[in-house]
Amino acid sequence: MRKLTFILLGMLSLSVASAARLTASQTVPGHSAGSFGSPGSEVGDPSGGVAWSADGQRVYTLDTTGRLLTWEAQTGKLLAQRQQQAPVGQGKGLVLLTLNGWQSDRLRLQARSFNGEKEVNQDFTADPVTGKTTLLKGCSAGQTGAKDCPQTKTVRLSGDKIVRQLGTEKATVTVPAGLKVGAVALGQDGSVAALAVKQPDKYTYDGPAYLLLWDGETLKSVSLGTRLMSLQEGQLAWTAQGWLFSMSMHDMQTGGIRSDGQMVALYTVSGKRVWDTSPQVGLRGVWPSPDGQTFLSIRDGSLPEVRRLSDGAFVRGLGEAVVAAVPVRQGQALLALNSGGGKGRIALSGPSGLKTLSDLNVDSLAVNNDATRFLSSTGNTIRLHDFSGKVLQTVQAKGEVRALAFTGDNQSFSAAVVLGQDYGSPVTAAWTLAGGSLKLPKDGVFPLTSPVITRSQDQNGPQQSHRERLTAWQNGKSLWQSAWRVTYRLSPSADGRWLAVSSQSPNSKSDPVQMDFFRLNVITGKPSKTLTVAPTTKDPNSAQGIAALSRTGQYALILEGTGDACGWGLYGFRLSDLSTGRVLPTPKALGQGYQRFGGCGYNVPFVKASFAPDNSLLLQDGNRLDWWQVP
Repeated sequence: MRKLTFILLGMLSLSVASAARLTASQTVPGHSAGSFGSPGSEVGDPSGGVAWSADGQRVYTLDTTGRLLTWEAQTGKLLAQRQQQAPVGQGKGLVLLTLNGWQSDRLRLQARSFNGEKEVNQDFTADPVTGKTTLLKGCSAGQTGAKDCPQTKTVRLSGDKIVRQLGTEKATVTVPAGLKVGAVALGQDGSVAALAVKQPDKYTYDGPAYLLLWDGETLKSVSLGTRLMSLQEGQLAWTAQGWLFSMSMHDMQTGGIRSDGQMVALYTVSGKRVWDTSPQVGLRGVWPSPDGQTFLSIRDGSLPEVRRLSDGAFVRGLGEAVVAAVPVRQGQALLALNSGGGKGRIALSGPSGLKTLSDLNVDSLAVNNDATRFLSSTGNTIRLHDFSGKVLQTVQAKGEVRALAFTGDNQSFSAAVVLGQDYGSPVTAAWTLAGGSLKLPKDGVFPLTSPVITRSQDQNGPQQSHRERLTAWQNGKSLWQSAWRVTYRLSPSADGRWLAVSSQSPNSKSDPVQMDFFRLNVITGKPSKTLTVAPTTKDPNSAQGIAALSRTGQYALILEGTGDACGWGLYGFRLSDLSTGRVLPTPKALGQGYQRFGGCGYNVPFVKASFAPDNSLLLQDGNRLDWWQVP
């Protein structure tokens, strides 16, 4: 049984007026899924960074949220964790931190933020134990080497020249015409290597890639093959076994950069290929160990992996990332964990730790109402399990499965499926527990209910605006139709009796809009009393919706958030009772305690919420699981 942090908060003093109380908090050791990201997009080099201790016994990993974790390299044991702060005066708003190795006995970092439209960059060091920071003045570091820093050996780019500094000796070499260099590295003996591409496209910097080797006298060009590579992202490092690098590849389908990962490769000092990995493996970035026997890379933007340098093979992951979490009952949740190396497991969390039910690496989970069965999916494959983890049934969807759910009577289940290369709205597919496929009407709503709900839409609203309505179908016949509204955002209750609806209030004409929340009886279509909720912000991009619905459809956790083409924000939560149409008193820690802003390279976890059958509320904040009890 794997250990995890579990904090009981049953004695926590809260106001008697509060409608909920925090009862427990659990943390799975590791970085949150996707928390490494990258500075400008979801592709290319990971943001944050890695640093090995001088003796190679410890590894420090920093993600985009500023969480700094210390690991025992030989075992993968988590030794320490803390939130690394930027130096005072960094500027307002989001701050991106990059870990650039060591400066004497202190971690060397760079902070990047914006003060208005002005970019603010600061190099600083931090005590590896306390996190106390000290600014480095007159010293700017980057992948291409360091300038004006207290180092005796450096290499950097200057225009079309590579400049090597060995003590007081300086040497330069001109990069051949038509080649553009993206990263350079200095060998222990003073030799130089550089990653370059030939005649890169002026917009994407993509082209055939080369490794340039310079011994101080001659420059040797080694072709990396006919594959098109990108100079937008890449890392290069010298090791005792040769030149280790990661480089992004051109995506022939989209014309951009491959988003699944980078090519990672090792070449000998003389330029002979030893091994390489496909972007499909999902690795990004390379950080070799001091002894030159292993290196660390980040898989899927989530998992730091220790890999063997001689052949690139996986050795161990550092921690685990929670991919999915489904509440079973108060303090107990079913988790999908990514363990690194393409491996994972399904585990049951509780006060005594994590109990492994299956060694499957899965993407999504669902639990039935009486906690006797659960579903898991990987790609197109859906599995039905009992609670020992045994697979009882397997079905194949026609596309990638994005979400799973049981029906209220526990006799069938449904999936939201993305078909082929269509990354638009998923379609709903359903099966019986015996594995038989169910025929559904077109535009059936996920998750499946009985009767089946469909959504129709047109542009016949006021001034030819968009509008929608719902229809309930049983045995091919329509039972009821709803009124036309601007939108219908649906959350069916787990018991199958209710549809919780969030929809723009008809009288709300300007952004941010007021929202109506109410329940529809699945059988009759009769609506409950409407709860109209006004926004708490003037942000025109903000919106409100249902983040979680209790099993009977009585309680709803309302989320208020924002988003645009780049970033997103979570303003807070409000508890509500849809049976009476009123907002409930919400503790400040629940209402505002999860507020955050992300995106644009700042990959802070998006908080996911769900109710267990006993009305306990689970909020998954990356690898942290917070339990709230709703009366």
